[in-house]
Amino acid sequence: MAFVVLVACGAAPSPRTSTARVVSQVVFADEELWHLGPEVRSRVVGVSPMADDPRYSDAQGLWPDPVARPAGAEAIVALAPDLVVTAEFTSAETRAVLEQIGIRTLQLDGWNGFDDYRAHVTALAAALDATDAGGRRVAEFDGALAAMRSQFAGSDQPGAVSWQEGSVAGSGTFFADAAAAAGFVNVAGQAGIHGHRTVAVETLVAWNPEYIVIPCDDDCTEREREFAGRPGIAATRAAQRGGIVAIPARHLYSVGFGMLEVVRQLGNRRAEAQQ
Repeated sequence: MAFVVLVACGAAPSPRTSTARVVSQVVFADEELWHLGPEVRSRVVGVSPMADDPRYSDAQGLWPDPVARPAGAEAIVALAPDLVVTAEFTSAETRAVLEQIGIRTLQLDGWNGFDDYRAHVTALAAALDATDAGGRRVAEFDGALAAMRSQFAGSDQPGAVSWQEGSVAGSGTFFADAAAAAGFVNVAGQAGIHGHRTVAVETLVAWNPEYIVIPCDDDCTEREREFAGRPGIAATRAAQRGGIVAIPARHLYSVGFGMLEVVRQLGNRRAEAQQ
């Protein structure tokens, strides 16, 4: 299996190291292991079952079929990994089995903003003896972010709310960082909400934000139209002034490089409104 994976990924077999066989159980790691370069890719023998799901993953289409998509501890152990990348939301049973067997794990915890992205890339790269590649990846992220901050800089800062059927993103979230980078005020954070919290639609209407950001799957334009016409929502400034912004869910809820797409789309909509 290992040889098939190495050939499929376009890299020659390399000498076995302490992390010669890596399994990811986190979409974030599915994405970043690929972008850390061919030397890292050649060691990946498994990615998460959601790696190819277009609703959640920006890794879709990257990993070839010979790379396994194990689900559960038994399937992971069968791959004889040297390192398994997990998160606090990975099944407690799976984590317990891996610990009992003695398989090394890297658990990525905390998903609260751009700093966590940098920390996770750095930790992942360090665990694979690929610190230079990790540094380049973080620098690429920061360079793109700095360019967009400069592009979207302005004195006006309209209010925006990220809304997912009652759940809003307050301060201490990736959306808060993305909104600020695009030149927006995060209304939920301004209202004292930290993290993600459920609020009534009446609260959203009372906030009356200039922009409401929602997830979409396929037809984002139709999703904006449908949401803008909902009772209550239709009376908001966002609905009346073209401020309903539908962003593909894999980007809006990304904890990886996809966050920059949220900055770009928000910034572009704000720029269009100013013209």
